[in-house]
Amino acid sequence: MQAAFLLNSLANALPATLFLFYVQLVLQEPSNTGPLLLLFFISGILGLPFWTMLAKKIGKRKTWQASMVLASAAFCLCALFGCW
Repeated sequence: MQAAFLLNSLANALPATLFLFYVQLVLQEPSNTGPLLLLFFISGILGLPFWTMLAKKIGKRKTWQASMVLASAAFCLCALFGCW
């Protein structure tokens, strides 16, 4: 179980850490780094009530699993953003 928490923490820390590089080097929008970083964190805060409600309905484990699937799918799409 500790390995799962470690991997989850790593999965949360890496996107937040690499976000600045992604905006500057892939999107090539260094002037929008601040507003996009703010949007990144506000989106997470606004999603908390939904995930809390879902955890109460279906359980924490199933909610965590669903969030990991959704996050993985969403981050796979990020590779396409730099191509346009």
